[in-house]
Amino acid sequence: MECKKVLKNDEQNVSAMFVLANVYTKQGRTELAMMVLDNAGHIDPNRAELPNLQGVILLAQKKKSQALEKFRAAAALRVDYPEPTTTWARCCSRRRTSRTPPRSWRRRSPSRPTSPRRT
Repeated sequence: MECKKVLKNDEQNVSAMFVLANVYTKQGRTELAMMVLDNAGHIDPNRAELPNLQGVILLAQKKKSQALEKFRAAAALRVDYPEPTTTWARCCSRRRTSRTPPRSWRRRSPSRPTSPRRT
């Protein structure tokens, strides 16, 4: 694997760690993938991709509440990163629950004036 070669030369390369964690995840070595992602998160705590992948792994392990926390963390790191909310929506659509991301994820918008109801 190329990412292992890169990591031999640069142990702090977060991109290579992310690729390695993806490989481990696809091989079913999720504990190892989570460990690599934890290490990468300590090096670069502002990479939204790291907690997002952790959330995906936790969802696969049926740890929904822990996955939700990781998705929230990823969404908070980068507002322009759609992956956490789309992953959440896909997860919910499979389970037939609400497809809407939790309210805390939504951007705050100015409140709209309400029109009076007609009677």
